Amino acid sequence: FDDAKAIYSRAMMIIGPHGGMFSNMVFMQAGSYVIEFNGWQMADHRPYYHSLAQANGLHYYYDIPTEPEFQYSYYQMTIDLAHLDAILRLICTEIDCRQ
Repeated sequence: FDDAKAIYSRAMMIIGPHGGMFSNMVFMQAGSYVIEFNGWQMADHRPYYHSLAQANGLHYYYDIPTEPEFQYSYYQMTIDLAHLDAILRLICTEIDCRQ
C-alpha cells in the first residue's frame, strides 16, 4: 500500500486498461492526467474512474479499444494508436513534454 501511494503521488500521468489499479489515482496530485482504455460503448459500462478523476481534480481521457469482440475477460485489446497519439499530443499542449 505504501509503495503504491508513493508511486502514484509522484506520477504526472497514468495510462492503461480499465482495472483496479486506477483506484490508486486517489493518491495523485490535482492536475495530473489519467488515460483509461475503456469500452464506453458497452451497455454495462460504469464510469467509476472518470468520476473519481473528476472528484480529485485530475484530467481524464479515455480510448475505446477497437477489437470488434472486445471483452475484459479476454485480457486482450487493440488500441487505435492514432487516437492515443492525438490524446497525448493534446496533453503535451498543456504541459511541457520536452522534459
